[in-house]
Amino acid sequence: MNFRQAATSRRSPPVINMTPLIDVVFILLIFFLLTTTFRNAAGLNVNLPTATTSESQSTKTQMMLTINREGDLFLQDQKLSQQQAIAQLKKLSETQRDALVILQADEEVPHGKVVEVLDELRASGLQKIAIGAHPQPQQ
Repeated sequence: MNFRQAATSRRSPPVINMTPLIDVVFILLIFFLLTTTFRNAAGLNVNLPTATTSESQSTKTQMMLTINREGDLFLQDQKLSQQQAIAQLKKLSETQRDALVILQADEEVPHGKVVEVLDELRASGLQKIAIGAHPQPQQ
């Protein structure tokens, strides 16, 4: 006589109660939503001009050269003198011919400063230079 087999065959299958599992998942979700900090992307406060013919540029190597309202130059958000920025970009142009330099100048920057920087970029051997602008909203 085998009593064990008869006793196990009468057992009901195990049941997993999902309610506590769902409660824990919701509590974790609420915890992460409340403790997450949302940071704005760090960057420079530059008021770019708008242009009706602006278009997006995408290449493998992009360098952002920014001129703020005071006329200071920033290469990839790092403040540099004009000579230092041009020297770094010249090194880049020697190693990567298809590098794109995007010049973002604040609306308040004198036109002469922008032309001076553009002239030095061209003289350093950079071939691909773009002017940064916001697209004009369509009416």
